Amino acid sequence: MVWHGRLSSVGGISIGGIAAMAFVIYHKLNVRVVGDVVARALPVGWIIARFGCYLTHMHPGINSRMWFAVAYPDGQRLDLGLLEFVTWIVIGAILWTMPRPKKEGAYLAFIALLYAPPRFLLDFFRARDSMVPDMRYGGLTPAQYGMIALFGVGCYFYYRVTYDAKRT
Repeated sequence: MVWHGRLSSVGGISIGGIAAMAFVIYHKLNVRVVGDVVARALPVGWIIARFGCYLTHMHPGINSRMWFAVAYPDGQRLDLGLLEFVTWIVIGAILWTMPRPKKEGAYLAFIALLYAPPRFLLDFFRARDSMVPDMRYGGLTPAQYGMIALFGVGCYFYYRVTYDAKRT
């Protein structure tokens, strides 16, 4: 969120994805093959990144009395870094234990479809009473709009994978 002087993982991934797509197209590489390689490796990086977010408690959530709530200076809160860390462990476990898909692009579709819904829901638990609350547009954060788009991308690639499988 450059316009607010803050960083956003969804914004960073979006810009990185656009740059990667330009590279893949420029070098005439297979988008689905490269996407599958990235999708298989992404959970490792994201698990490490979100564990760092948890250690620094940089993503405070709403006040909570749940057993996994974290002590913040103003009381117990959900730690969204912790919740996303766990989400990525589950996503990684699913991707790494599933049988290898026969069609290129399947991992890319699955990671988008597995990540977008929980991340969309987690943003409803963001703290609204912090010193710098996340901006909301139409009741949703920019990341939630990004997750709607990511889910659409996942649906597109899933359709392409299943459509191509029926054609062959």
